[in-house]
Amino acid sequence: MTSIEPRRGVACAAAATLAAALLVGRGSARAQDLPEELRTTEVRSTNGVVVANTREAAAAGARILYQGGNAVDAAVAAALALGVSEAEASGIGGNAWILIHLASGRDVAIDGSGAVPLRVNAPELQRQIDDGFEFGYRTVAAPGGLAALGYALERYGTKSFAQVVAPAIEIAEFGFRLPPHEHAIIGAYGWKLRSNPTMRDIFLRPSLDPWGLDHTFCMDELAATMRRLARRGVRDFYVGEIADEIDADMRANGGYLRKADLAMVYPLERAPVRGRYRGLDVVAFPPPAGGAAVIEALQILDRFSREMLNTDSVDTRVTMIEATRIALYDLYASQNAGPLEALQMLDPQRAAQRAAQIRPNRALRVREILDRDLIPPRQEGSTHISVVDSRGNAVAASLTFNEEFGACVATPGLGFPYNATLAFYDPASPGSRTYPRPGNALPHTMTPTIVLRGGKPALVLGGPGSARITSTVVGAIVNVVDRGMSPAEAVSAARVLWDGKQNPRVLIEMAAPNTDEDVSELIRRGFPDIYTLCFPPRPIDLLAFGGVNLAMFDPSTGEAVGAGDPRRAGVAVGGDKP
Repeated sequence: MTSIEPRRGVACAAAATLAAALLVGRGSARAQDLPEELRTTEVRSTNGVVVANTREAAAAGARILYQGGNAVDAAVAAALALGVSEAEASGIGGNAWILIHLASGRDVAIDGSGAVPLRVNAPELQRQIDDGFEFGYRTVAAPGGLAALGYALERYGTKSFAQVVAPAIEIAEFGFRLPPHEHAIIGAYGWKLRSNPTMRDIFLRPSLDPWGLDHTFCMDELAATMRRLARRGVRDFYVGEIADEIDADMRANGGYLRKADLAMVYPLERAPVRGRYRGLDVVAFPPPAGGAAVIEALQILDRFSREMLNTDSVDTRVTMIEATRIALYDLYASQNAGPLEALQMLDPQRAAQRAAQIRPNRALRVREILDRDLIPPRQEGSTHISVVDSRGNAVAASLTFNEEFGACVATPGLGFPYNATLAFYDPASPGSRTYPRPGNALPHTMTPTIVLRGGKPALVLGGPGSARITSTVVGAIVNVVDRGMSPAEAVSAARVLWDGKQNPRVLIEMAAPNTDEDVSELIRRGFPDIYTLCFPPRPIDLLAFGGVNLAMFDPSTGEAVGAGDPRRAGVAVGGDKP
């Protein structure tokens, strides 16, 4: 049996070893060993790369790189394009968290969380949630995403908003086709889409059934709204005529959001959280996001040998599961206690103590990890963009509606869905940090992450997947750094994930190297609740396993390399030929 005792006092690996670990194409997994659903295409470019969940969005960002823009310009263009081509997950009515590494060496996190409206009636909101309606006008918070994108562009970009929104306008006007998993989402949420006339007109046939795979979606109203923003600027959404139209629609339909709430939206610059893994610097998004969990999990795994993590043993799988599980328990506790406790998660000595708790022969009991009950945060309906440019800038940006199609309402004539952020607060607990009180930012597990080698971007990644985001991001980093995988191999490799809930539920993709014997052994070791995904799966079932979009630099050539997660049709496009 491979020894997995935590290492103590291990020195950082030599620079040459780290460079070798990050060489592209050295992985043990091979694309031909994977099911078709887990295969992706790797893209190399001398002018940066953009990775997103639709080809239209990735190409929009790459087009901006080709036109001389930097990574921030490209990320904003891709995000706006995703609001068209992946409109169930994000858009100008949603929220965003943008992590930026500048070529100067500065790292900054821009928080575009949704803001709680001043008029929220907590008992009324709770009654609606209790009745099973976690969508609708009353669940809409003041969208922070567009403000964050506009701020990032103005402060750190080089292009105008009119320039970066142009590709999104073209996509909305000329149309796009959806991949199978997005069609499956429309089918699954058809009942919800039918509840709002504007939403059903955008996404459903006149018969109220989903369109076929060959249907070209056009979003003329959204194109018109974006043209207005191109002429008047982002502030029109928050203080101008668009804000007036939003206000009138919310008043007419019982929503809490008002123009005064929109006028108070302003993105916050936060200091990223930082840690170390195998001698590399890990920079991740701070509270209210889940970056501290990624760093703690990696620092726990740093106490185990690279040789051990580069095996497919059940011992290794248990170690990976437990490192993530411990870190997420600590994150949940910190989100209830406050940001200072999240900072304690970054302490390497704490990670060493946590690593010593891991027992490969059995799952830890909850009370062995945490001496209190916890409530994991909730979020659904999200997406991620990873960008690097040829100048050394990098952006990892995660965006969300907090639910597929968000609140599933749209103002007639504006053409975009709103977030459902208020449905994820706790209106029944006035003392809670998740009570819908103005100023309370909703905690979540989304984790834009940038790994630096020698102060320069080595890995840029993140993804959707609710509480499984930590497992997928940590797994992708280990795949590259410890297992020597290329970006495509790292995001495609069959996954074993902990799902982030309090009980130790494990999700396994039944593709090589995962086997039925592994499942039986994990059950024997104390993980009785296991969800196994067999191939070929339904497209919608793949969504449970996340969607890591990864960009990096190949240290041997200096090229940008990108790979999108095939589970969500992720695509990489280079800036040399968009």
